[in-house]
Amino acid sequence: MGDALLTHVLERIAAAPLRTEPFAHLYFERVFPEGFYENLLAHLPDASLYEPLFHKDAIQADGSTTRSTFTLDAAGIARVPEASRETLRRCADVFGSDDLRDAIFARYGAVMRERFGEQGVPPLEVTVKIQRDLPGYHIGIHPDTTDKVVLIQLYLAKNDAHRQMGTSLYVPAAEGFERVATLPFARNTGYSFARTADSWHGVEPNVDAERLSLTINYRLRDQRFGRLLRKRVLRPLRRWSRRARG
Repeated sequence: MGDALLTHVLERIAAAPLRTEPFAHLYFERVFPEGFYENLLAHLPDASLYEPLFHKDAIQADGSTTRSTFTLDAAGIARVPEASRETLRRCADVFGSDDLRDAIFARYGAVMRERFGEQGVPPLEVTVKIQRDLPGYHIGIHPDTTDKVVLIQLYLAKNDAHRQMGTSLYVPAAEGFERVATLPFARNTGYSFARTADSWHGVEPNVDAERLSLTINYRLRDQRFGRLLRKRVLRPLRRWSRRARG
């Protein structure tokens, strides 16, 4: 079944049209086999197991945050009920696999050559996480950090009732930015893009329900120390500073 899941996902990656405006990205439909999708929704981790993330746009007036994540690694999966472990383990194995990495990077060949030249993409590390956003979540327009190479975000929507909660794409305008598209937060869909200086994206302040997704990030391995510094030192210091200012 693991091979069947991987085969299905690779077929959906290959079938997605590469959109070049406003920057190179893919939008996926029916990305999971329907049976596996239902099974995954039924076996998502309990909300108490997610790690809170305190980036500035997610912090509420009371100091709480509207974004949290659950990492699909051995330690994380060991924390969920035994009945859920196999589904989550299969998900981690497929979406963290070399086969999937090669398939998604093949879709961005031109972007990779422009960014890294003929020497090719440097060594990467991949993380597979479930992301949980609560009502009130939003994130400002940004291209993503320079250590990121490719992002995949697969929406885990129960239905299509909150399509407006998808990620939006932007272009610079005379005054700030202009939103040119929103990738709908719809059942069994998702998107991917290759990070560039122009990959402007964000989430509008219209999240009015729980927003769950599976995120796969490919980052430059040689920038790992900088990531840890931001996560473990700089972000907590900024959070403390905001609290001190009231």
